[in-house]
Amino acid sequence: MGFFSPSYHGLCKKGIQALESGDVDGASELFLKAMRIDPSQPRAFGWLGYCYVAAGTHFGLSGEETSKREYLELALKAFDEAIVRESDAELKADFWWQKGACLRLLGREDSATLQEADKVIPGYTEKRKQQNLDWLEQSMREQADRRDN
Repeated sequence: MGFFSPSYHGLCKKGIQALESGDVDGASELFLKAMRIDPSQPRAFGWLGYCYVAAGTHFGLSGEETSKREYLELALKAFDEAIVRESDAELKADFWWQKGACLRLLGREDSATLQEADKVIPGYTEKRKQQNLDWLEQSMREQADRRDN
């Protein structure tokens, strides 16, 4: 690797920044580059899964069901790769959670994935459900505040 070659972690950091700014394509490319540098690391696979979920959700909202399904299937594969590589319990449980969310978006309810998340961290799925409800409630409050102002 050359002196100015990007590192695995540097590419992942830039990928996360790109994803957070809404550049899903750019983020995906950065995570794919990171995976080529070190395919044994789990994080780029997980973040790539998040990119694919974002793309699948976008296509779903646009009514493009075929593209939605293709990207969600790619997300499932990425999360599977992340799960087998990840040693951090919180991240591994989240990758299982995300895999379950993808399956639900594809209309293939699979409680086994949520059970796997709870095997890694007992009570993880209930915690995530509550976080989602809290986020939804906060979003609704913010919308109401904007309407009132």
